[in-house]
Amino acid sequence: MATATTRKTPAKTAKAATKKRFDADSLPQTGTGQLRHGGDYKPSIRALAAFAKGDPTNTAHVKALIHLGWVKPGGNNGASKSPAFTIADNGGLPAEAWTVDAPAGPQIAANLEALAEAGAPQEALDGLWAAYLAV
Repeated sequence: MATATTRKTPAKTAKAATKKRFDADSLPQTGTGQLRHGGDYKPSIRALAAFAKGDPTNTAHVKALIHLGWVKPGGNNGASKSPAFTIADNGGLPAEAWTVDAPAGPQIAANLEALAEAGAPQEALDGLWAAYLAV
């Protein structure tokens, strides 16, 4: 007697594999507050910076998040003279994580995803994401 097994279809498996933990569509698109306000932004960013120390790519991701934290919800990633901008801009990040004059929300999500994949502390990632959502 054959037993029935449940299998995911290839389409469902592919969809599950591409689902992102940090969904840019969840970020506020209106308002005047900056995404860096609220929640436990500072302790989270410090923890991520400590994690990234010594790794130029992860450091660039953290610096991108610091710079993007100054961008208004739904705004574009504009150039600045800040050290965070300079490090992120010169960090060789992929376009989804760093593109000047492009929407900030997807870049925030992409940088958090990259740090999560690199093994960054979950509590810091969650805390920073909560701060970005709280605007």
